[in-house]
Amino acid sequence: MISYAQNFEDVILRRALRDVLVGHYIDIGASDPDKGSVSKAFYLEGWRGIHVEPVPEYCEALRKARPDEIVIEAAVSSVEGPVKIFDVSGTGLSTGEAELAEKHRAAGFSVRSIQVGTISLSGLLQMTDDQPTHWLKIDVEGMEKDVLQSWGDAPQRPWIVVVESTQPNSPVETFEEWQDQLLRRDYIQQYFDGLNRFFLHKSQLDRAKAFGAGPNWFDDFTLSSDSPFVGVVKDEARAREERLKAELADTRSREEGVRAELADARSREEGVRAELEQAKHDALVLERALQAALSDSRSELAAAYRDASALNARIAELTKWRDAYPYRLILRPDGTPKYLIRRALFHTSGMPRGLMWSLVIREDRMPRAAFWPWMTSPAYKSLRKPFVVSEAPRPKASRRGLFGRLLLRRGGEPRHLVRRAFFHTSGKPRGALRGFVLRKDGTPHVLFRDWMDSADYMRLRNAHHYKRIIGEELAEAGPAWRSVDDKDVIGEDDLTALMDRIREELQREAA
Repeated sequence: MISYAQNFEDVILRRALRDVLVGHYIDIGASDPDKGSVSKAFYLEGWRGIHVEPVPEYCEALRKARPDEIVIEAAVSSVEGPVKIFDVSGTGLSTGEAELAEKHRAAGFSVRSIQVGTISLSGLLQMTDDQPTHWLKIDVEGMEKDVLQSWGDAPQRPWIVVVESTQPNSPVETFEEWQDQLLRRDYIQQYFDGLNRFFLHKSQLDRAKAFGAGPNWFDDFTLSSDSPFVGVVKDEARAREERLKAELADTRSREEGVRAELADARSREEGVRAELEQAKHDALVLERALQAALSDSRSELAAAYRDASALNARIAELTKWRDAYPYRLILRPDGTPKYLIRRALFHTSGMPRGLMWSLVIREDRMPRAAFWPWMTSPAYKSLRKPFVVSEAPRPKASRRGLFGRLLLRRGGEPRHLVRRAFFHTSGKPRGALRGFVLRKDGTPHVLFRDWMDSADYMRLRNAHHYKRIIGEELAEAGPAWRSVDDKDVIGEDDLTALMDRIREELQREAA
């Protein structure tokens, strides 16, 4: 349970009444419905009762928090008619004793007098309709004797009566003034917690052993956040909150600085772009001048272009492995699915999983090309429940369509598990799988390029930024390619540089 009471009164009462699942109580001087409330822990367990409170603000709060309970806005007294109550604002120390009110005013508290109606304790007990009242609490700041005198001849006897027995905000005890009112009604004192005295009716003496020790580990309770016993923790939390607010303000200040730097960088970028456009224009003019000077070498350049085309064909042949890149992600060299792919797409028995069926099996109930070698192998057929493959010819591979459905959603974004596997949550490709996401030049592989170029990805905290290449990738060779009137021309010196670059690329790919 959570203890909300001021001095663990609810812990002692819960221990004594542990066998009562749903009971009834009367709380005189109920005050706040949450802070310091003896009844809240019982209310949360299904108990219901009657609250008596003379201060209008507390009564309103009780009615809002406990709409299914009786809240009486009055003072319990043996005197009929309105009486004067001194409200010590926001403290729960309101009293009918003028002398106590003056002490509170001298201590710096705000005190006001209000007129409230009265009700006797006997009248309260008669409202219970003869159902047992399991506990009665009296906290009236010096008016305990007057409350108990209003009991009169009412025959009802709550099982346990808890009465505040010290002067307000003082350890000086006052129980001798009113104790006889309980003793003559067959109540026996069982426990004093330093603030309250607990009295048990003689009909319930079998519960007396529950009052032996104070609140302890075996009562299985925790403190509410409003408990005065967690003041140090609350102070530390408040100090930590202030530190976090200061850090947040500092972070925002630095963010503004970064934004200003970013705006300045963008301004410089615009200048660089303007210079680049001018440089492109100058280069175009120069290219047109060179075109006239190179008109006599067209035939030689044609032969050079044929050689370059042959070399490009050779490069394409040597880099053909890139087309199989998707298969390398999901299949081992021997054609069997990798561990995670197999766990994701197949049951351990060998049967494709229901949600992944269309990724493995085509509409004609034939395995897709990527899984055909393994699903027709003896190793797969030896599994407990393999998918039966007909003797039809092996389907034609459609790598791009299959792999796109495996890894990407329709919009080109990686599926959740793929994204978690290949990327950090910040957007940065994971180190161990970087080679599957990025090519050697730092640009994304074709499967991830659309998503990594999207605005959603670029908004991630640590998105991968790469140099976008305009035109053909061979433009990296330097000033080799130029465009004049939608035709590509190349100088003789530039052709030599291009040939060297192609040979280096060919040797690197062959290695």
